[in-house]
Amino acid sequence: MTVGEFISDVKNSVQAIRKDDRISNKFIHSLARDYTSYLLSQRQLRDVFRDSTIFTEVTCVEMNRIRADKCDIAEFRKCDKVMKSECKLPSIFNSSIGPIIISVSNITGENEYQALRTASDYKNQQKRRFQKATSYYYIANGHIYIVGSTPERVSIVGLFEDQLEAEQFSACSDADSCESALDYKIIIPNKYISTVKDQVVQYLVKTRKSIPADENSDLDSNQKAGFQNK
Repeated sequence: MTVGEFISDVKNSVQAIRKDDRISNKFIHSLARDYTSYLLSQRQLRDVFRDSTIFTEVTCVEMNRIRADKCDIAEFRKCDKVMKSECKLPSIFNSSIGPIIISVSNITGENEYQALRTASDYKNQQKRRFQKATSYYYIANGHIYIVGSTPERVSIVGLFEDQLEAEQFSACSDADSCESALDYKIIIPNKYISTVKDQVVQYLVKTRKSIPADENSDLDSNQKAGFQNK
């Protein structure tokens, strides 16, 4: 289901009950993200990983080497190889154990980095007597860190909240900037689409005040990159 189809379904359901309501596309999409985020934080992820179509690969994430002793992650300050993404990553859905990511690797895919759920996990790994030299990734404050390796760029396959935003973030992206945001797949696991849609509709029906009006009800495929209401 695309973002536009989801929004259309929600509007049709709401207007069947409250015919005079005009609600912005951006607000509906924001609610869908919020409810999806809540569900993912509460549920087991087995079914989520089976739905490969909702994962997006962000390629060529630019990395900068930083001085370990100046690293803002205290646990990494004794490591001689620390890389940090130049920019903050697009928003990623989280589970109860952290960001929902399938893999992080260098851009050739030859080296894949292991996840650190907490920064202290790195120190614990180093204490293991027969620990094989391994490189790790860690996400904090919106940035991705690579510890124990120095890739200039990395690729991330994860459950990003907005497919268009994620694709356009890639330094070597070929995403079509002329394609409407409404035509992209909505990032909700198939199993949860009906639940999220029902929750959004219920919220909009019950909340009669402070809902942004749809100031551009004719938003179509000519609207570029985002849900901008003029």
